[in-house]
Amino acid sequence: MLLHLEKKDRALLLDCRSNTHVEIPVELGDYSLILVNSKVKHSLADSAYNQRREACEESVRILQESFPGIVTLRDIPDTELGKIGSILPAALFPKAKHVITECGRVHDAAKALKTGDLTGFGILLKASHQSLSNDFEVSCTELDFLAEKSWDLKGVLGSRMMGGGFGGCTINLVKNSELDSFKSQIGDSYLDKFGIKTEFIPVRISDGAQLV
Repeated sequence: MLLHLEKKDRALLLDCRSNTHVEIPVELGDYSLILVNSKVKHSLADSAYNQRREACEESVRILQESFPGIVTLRDIPDTELGKIGSILPAALFPKAKHVITECGRVHDAAKALKTGDLTGFGILLKASHQSLSNDFEVSCTELDFLAEKSWDLKGVLGSRMMGGGFGGCTINLVKNSELDSFKSQIGDSYLDKFGIKTEFIPVRISDGAQLV
C-alpha cells in the first residue's frame, strides 16, 4: 500500500504518538528555502544518537517521581524547566531542556507558518540550531559556521542544521533577491575557512511520490 501524505505548499505537523498529522500551509512569498551542504560527516553520529536517546530515557525515569504520568519528555511544558533543572543531574539537564523546548518550537513554528509570520519562523530556526548545538550537542564546527554566518547576512531570516547532525546540511530561509549574494558569501567564506566547496540545493515543497 502506498500512503501519499506530502502535498504541494504544505508542511506536515506529525504526531508520532497518535500517528496523526496536520497539514500546515507554507506561503513563502518573496523568500525561498535552500540547503547548504557542508560536505562533511563526522563518524560519531551513530554512537552520539544512542547516547542522546539514553539520556532522555534516564531523564524521564528520574522526573517521573516529580511528574507522575509522564511517558516522554514531550509531556512536560517548558514552564517547568526551572524545576527540572533542580532535579536532573547537570549531565542530563541540557539534553532534556533541548527536547522540551524543541517540542514547543515545533508548535510555534506551525503557528508562524499558518499566519504567514516568516520573521517569527526564522527566529525559531535560529533558536532551534542554538539549542541543537549548545544543549543537545549534535552539531559540529562546520554546521555552526554555516548557520552563524547565515544569520549575519542580508535577506536571511533563519538557518539551522537538519538531519542527524555532526555534518550534512543547514536549511536557510533567504529572500529571493539576495539568493545570489547569499550563495557567494557563504560559499567563499566556507571555502576560505575549511577548504571545502559547498553545495547549494534549492527546496521546493511539492506533492510526494505516487503511482502513475
